Amino acid sequence: MNWVQPVFEKIFYKYNKTTKGIFFIYLSIISIITILFILSLKYIDKNFFIVLISIINILIFFSFICLGKNAIIIFLLYLLYNLFIVLALSSSIFQNLVWVINFLFLVICVIFFYNIIDNIESKEKIFEIHNIELEKRQQEAIEKINKIRSIINGAQATISRYKILNSIAQKLSFAFDFNTINEILLFATAELEKDKPIKYTLIFYDEEIKRFRLIPSEKNDFNDEQHDSKPTSIKIYDNLDIFDEWILKFRYSLLIKNIDKDFRFKNIDKNKLYFKSLLAIPLLGNKKIRDKKNENEIIGILRFYSIEPEIIGEEDARLLNYLANLISNAIQNTLLFQETQKLAIKDGLTGLYLRRYFMERLDEEIKRSKETKKDLSFLLIDIDHFKQCNDTYGHLFGDKVLKVLGEFLKTDLREVDIIGRYGGEEFATILLNTNLNGARATAERLRQEFSKLVISVNENEAVKLTLSIGGICYKPEYKIMQLINLADKALYYSKENGRNRVTFWEDIS
Repeated sequence: MNWVQPVFEKIFYKYNKTTKGIFFIYLSIISIITILFILSLKYIDKNFFIVLISIINILIFFSFICLGKNAIIIFLLYLLYNLFIVLALSSSIFQNLVWVINFLFLVICVIFFYNIIDNIESKEKIFEIHNIELEKRQQEAIEKINKIRSIINGAQATISRYKILNSIAQKLSFAFDFNTINEILLFATAELEKDKPIKYTLIFYDEEIKRFRLIPSEKNDFNDEQHDSKPTSIKIYDNLDIFDEWILKFRYSLLIKNIDKDFRFKNIDKNKLYFKSLLAIPLLGNKKIRDKKNENEIIGILRFYSIEPEIIGEEDARLLNYLANLISNAIQNTLLFQETQKLAIKDGLTGLYLRRYFMERLDEEIKRSKETKKDLSFLLIDIDHFKQCNDTYGHLFGDKVLKVLGEFLKTDLREVDIIGRYGGEEFATILLNTNLNGARATAERLRQEFSKLVISVNENEAVKLTLSIGGICYKPEYKIMQLINLADKALYYSKENGRNRVTFWEDIS
């Protein structure tokens, strides 16, 4: 009988797992037929009735087993009811015996199938428990897979960002001016922080003027009145705020995920701030700031900020700190390159432009004056009796005089004016946007003020020196060498007519 349970199990599952509505329809039809046959017993042969009842009972039994073991018990009660009716209707002992045997057979079937169904339902419960456990493990597996996938995606994104940093490092290695650095930094911020509203500002310390300079990424709320909106404009930055001072004091990165919740700055007025999240990074190098010993390696500060909170996280901070190190190296390279350029174009003694570079600038300014039709004047300046001074007090004192004159010209003239050491004791200057009268006034002021200077030879002796100046106001028909020659003739006229005087070509032509 080992084959019975698998076969029955298939039948049971097939019917039990589809729809139980079939049972109720089936049972209703059989019940109606049974009632009709009972009502018409006097018209039907009893033997046919017995066969019919047996068939109906088997069909009803099949219907009940589709509902499980509880339904079989109900069916057993139904059989007892059937037996009671049949025995009541039967008159023969033989017929009663047949009905009893039929009943016992059905009872045996009920017990047999009851055990099978009990076994099946036990399996179902075990299967259901296993299924729940399987679904639970499947869900855990899906969560683990999603977590691993998230880690992999994060790792891939991080690898991608570090590849970008590597590319940026290569670009910065060839950057030798601040505009290029700013363009690369702008690109790097956009690539590393895609879809994030992050901006930046870069300030660096200018050793020459002993002040900070700002390279903004774009116009910022905190410096509207000081700086224009050009991304590459480099401006003086004097308004060091509490965050800059924090960086200069502690010398390591400052990460603020949400300024409204940061206890370190709970007492500041947050309504005036231009950000909600901030990452400020010190740029370390070999320059001094304010001649303070504890700040002698900070060459600037790089800020990344957003108007939204929680935008800059720990991983962002790691990447941007690495980027800041690259920017710091690029700034140092740029400053070194600029110093090298200065050595190539500036006189080591006076700090003024050498003749070759000065001539290039003069040519540029002449072309610009011709295009813009703006005034331009040119002066040649010579120290009177300089050779005699050298012979009397020595070349070291002569060098001192040249240096004093160089500093005097840089101090007295405007920043826009271009000054150069033309040769020996001769100096030249280009006065931009200056007409003849303005140039004459400037030359006279230079002559008079320099003659008042007292230059010490040693502790016991000092001298005063004078200047002879020749000048000319540019005209469109002048070539560059013609302009210089005419100014030189005016200078020669000053020296030939007593020295310590100013002569313009326009006065003697």
